[in-house]
Amino acid sequence: MKAIEIQGLWKKFRLYKRKHATFKEMLIKRSKGVYEDFWALKDVNLSVNKGECLGVMGVNGAGKTTLFKVISRILVPTRGTVKTSGRISTVLDLGVGFHPDFTGIENIFTYGAILGLKSKDIEKNLDDIIEFSGIEGFLEQPLRSYSTGMVARLGFSVAVHISPDILLLDEVLAVGDTGFQKKCLEKLEEIKERGTTILMISHSPDQMMRLCPKSIIIKDHELYRIGETAEIVEVYKQIADAHGPPPPREILWESTDY
Repeated sequence: MKAIEIQGLWKKFRLYKRKHATFKEMLIKRSKGVYEDFWALKDVNLSVNKGECLGVMGVNGAGKTTLFKVISRILVPTRGTVKTSGRISTVLDLGVGFHPDFTGIENIFTYGAILGLKSKDIEKNLDDIIEFSGIEGFLEQPLRSYSTGMVARLGFSVAVHISPDILLLDEVLAVGDTGFQKKCLEKLEEIKERGTTILMISHSPDQMMRLCPKSIIIKDHELYRIGETAEIVEVYKQIADAHGPPPPREILWESTDY
C-alpha cells in the first residue's frame, strides 16, 4: 500500500531580483512584473510504500526541501498531484512551527497542535518528549534563549513521539552533538521497525546506508536517480564533487502563493 504517491509534480516560484529605494517603488515595480519564474521542481513522479525508509540526496538548491514542503502541504503544487496516507510529522528548517517568545513547554504544545494533535495526546507523551530532548532544565525558558542544537533536540523529540504515519526529516541529524545524533539514529530505527514511513534528507552517506535501503537523487530540480542506497551514494558523490558553489542571486521577493 502506498504512503505517498506523487504524479507530475511541478512547483514554481516568482523571484523578484531588483533592489528599490523604497517600499512603494518595490510594490510598483512588482505590479509591472519585474520577476523571473523559477521552477524548483520539474515533473517529479515518485511512489513510497508504507513502512519504507527512503533517503533523499542532492546538492544544495536542488529542490529537496521544496519537495518535502509540498508533501507536508506547507506549499501547494503548481501542477500535478501529491497523495498521502496518514498523519505526517515534519522536521524541516530548524524552529519551523516554533515561536521564539514561547517557552519550550509552550512550543511543545503549539507544535503538536500544528501537527494535528489534541492537548491530551501531547500530555500523554510529554514525559517521553522531555526526557528524549535532554533539555529539561530549559523548558521554562523562551525559545530565543536556546542554542541551535537545543532547538533541534526539541523539534526532533516532538516529531518522533507523536506516532506519525509519515515522518519527513530534513538534515536534522546534522545538528547537535555526537551523542544526540546516535540517540536519534537509534530512535529512527525503532520507529522504522514499527512501520512508520520515513523520508530523510541527508548529505551523510553513513546515515543513509544505516537507515535507508533505497534512496533517490534530486538533481537540477528533477528526480534524477532512484535505486539501492549504496549505488545512489556513489552517484551522489560524483555529482557533489563536480558541483561548485551556486552563483549569488539577488532576490527581493519570493512568491509562492500561486
